Amino acid sequence: RSEPISMRPMENGAPAVPAEEEEADRAVRFGFLAGAASGQFGTGWGPSGAAFLDLTILRHDPFLSQRLTGEILLGYHSTKQDIDVTSALFGPRSDVELESDTLTIFAGLKYTIEEMEVVKPYLVLGPALYIQGVKLRNGFVVGQVPQAPELKGIHVPDAWFEPEMGFQIGGGAHLDVMRNLFLGVDGRYNFVGDANNDFGTISLDLGFRF
Repeated sequence: RSEPISMRPMENGAPAVPAEEEEADRAVRFGFLAGAASGQFGTGWGPSGAAFLDLTILRHDPFLSQRLTGEILLGYHSTKQDIDVTSALFGPRSDVELESDTLTIFAGLKYTIEEMEVVKPYLVLGPALYIQGVKLRNGFVVGQVPQAPELKGIHVPDAWFEPEMGFQIGGGAHLDVMRNLFLGVDGRYNFVGDANNDFGTISLDLGFRF
């Protein structure tokens, strides 16, 4: 004789689902992002990558009955650009390469719309810590050489290694490939206290549910 299917009671207006199915809907998700980032301090686009971990806070939120998760993301990107500077080190007017490397540590909220069976769009926002390193061509780092007026004009930091607090906002969509595997697209913008320092990222992602 077949066993009866146990049902969880309705929660915040959400339809009841079999307990076994809800148990299989794991609360932990992690994955990887790979794409491109727009440059800071006038640099061009460059490669970016990140790893993220999502932990479910509410399976059904009290307003729209969708999923609310907390997200921790660790990201990195590097951008370069040739610029003209006036410096005693490089000459009265020299073309030098400015390289900006940024480590992003984000901790915020992700709100996922799960009405559709396969495609699940989401929004993400929260504070982030940005740890930046700025270098000039020939191995010199900002802070080791006199700051050129052109670098000051785009607010390149006086120190080569400088942490900044900021805010990240973005969104994307996950495409369920298998029960515990999803692909997706992701776009985010980062406000780092100054328009010359802000940047965006566009990425593809691969994620897993547990």
